[in-house]
Amino acid sequence: MASAPNRRPRLPLWIWLGLSHLLALALPVTAFLGSGAFATDLQRQTRKSLEYQSVLLELLIRSELDHARQGQPQAGIETVAARLQPAIEEFAHASYAGVRVVGMDGRVVASTGPMLGVDLSGRPEVREALAGRPGWIERKRPPEAPDRGTPASEPSEGARVYVATPLRLGPGPEDELIGALLLSRTPRGTWQVLANMGPRLDLSLGVALSVTLVMAGLLSWGFSRSIRRLSHSAHRLSEGGISMTRVADEDPWSGSDPDLALSRDSRIAEVALLAEDLGSMADRLQARLHYIAEFAGNVSHEFKTPIATLQGTLELLDDDPEMPAEQRALFLDNALSELHRSRRLVDGLLALARADQSRVRAEVDLDELCRDQALDRPQVRLLGSAGTVLGDLDQLDAALSNLVDNALLHGGPTVEVELRAFRDELGAGVEVIDNGPGIVEANQAHIFDRFFTTARESGGTGLGLALVKLVAEAHGGEVEVESRPGRTAFRFWIPHAPTANGRAAPARMR
Repeated sequence: MASAPNRRPRLPLWIWLGLSHLLALALPVTAFLGSGAFATDLQRQTRKSLEYQSVLLELLIRSELDHARQGQPQAGIETVAARLQPAIEEFAHASYAGVRVVGMDGRVVASTGPMLGVDLSGRPEVREALAGRPGWIERKRPPEAPDRGTPASEPSEGARVYVATPLRLGPGPEDELIGALLLSRTPRGTWQVLANMGPRLDLSLGVALSVTLVMAGLLSWGFSRSIRRLSHSAHRLSEGGISMTRVADEDPWSGSDPDLALSRDSRIAEVALLAEDLGSMADRLQARLHYIAEFAGNVSHEFKTPIATLQGTLELLDDDPEMPAEQRALFLDNALSELHRSRRLVDGLLALARADQSRVRAEVDLDELCRDQALDRPQVRLLGSAGTVLGDLDQLDAALSNLVDNALLHGGPTVEVELRAFRDELGAGVEVIDNGPGIVEANQAHIFDRFFTTARESGGTGLGLALVKLVAEAHGGEVEVESRPGRTAFRFWIPHAPTANGRAAPARMR
């Protein structure tokens, strides 16, 4: 059953980064405006402003009433209402506030709107003020009764703040309470405030937006450039033949394609680390491809001779049924010898493959492996102690056995072999030393190559020492050789524990 297509958009990295930066810029503003904190602050500012303005009007009303009582001692707030009307309307026009002066019976005696004589005693804020306590409330203003003090820029309906304060003849709380003063105004809207901030806000938002886009562009360029270079390098590798180490070392200004260079010098740590890993992987792949190509060529060459020999032998036997028995037996012996060598080659190749793939690790007693090699071999002498190491028992045993067999095979009939185990702060290992004729200097550089042997006539396959080298490297160690007439020493060394990359510091011959 076919899987459903991925419907998520695939966009370039610079678009994703740009959108994320814009979102990061918009989120605080949206959260601030959406939380209502700005609207609440505007409401508080409106209430405080109305409270301050009520103090000024209270002084004006008290002054008018004091003047009226000089000629009429019993005059009340209703007596001066007509003289207060022009001042109240002028004040409302300047402050955009609705003003109502309320008598002790709760009825409006002076107002900026058509509310003269209206009983407001049922309103909670007015009741508080007539009881001698200031009060305020926010309520929705009915559209059919707008205040004349409302400016044209204000909405005709919506939440409106009402502030009521008691009117007294004197400043003290024991002075005569003569009425209440009710001021109201619609707080400015959030968007209206932002719009009135004008060019300064536009400039700030423009600068913030520009900085955000520039940062997003720079980051996306840096990210996408490094990732694009990695992608191109991986693509070229998949097409075959390109060496990541070579490409990474090329000078981008020397005519080569800069997009093909690995971003190991990237300022982005994760990208640089990915480039290092990709480069290491590419190098290992190249080495493995080279190994496979060389291995296939060697195998083809090594099996070509026994196959040709077997084919020729069988053709001769088939063509000459009257061949003498002695000659037929000679041909059959040659064919059988080639079959045995082919089988040893197959066994050696299988051993190489197992050593290359083996990842089994357990504690191995090197001293016990040395003792096993000395059994039934009087010419092998044991020295020193190596203790235990972490490794593959079968592979280490095969490596040590090949070293001993190699010494016995090439050392001559009177050869003596020493297995000298050792252990130091770096690791442990075994030196296999013989007193044979030594290795020709020209051959010393090739003895660890696959299929290189000087004992082909005696059945050598050239895979034994190659296996030793592969086992040592698989355990993070090394094998080295020093040879001169009368003394040949192979030093097989592995660390106490394999390193992270499977390699260890080179061991030195003692």
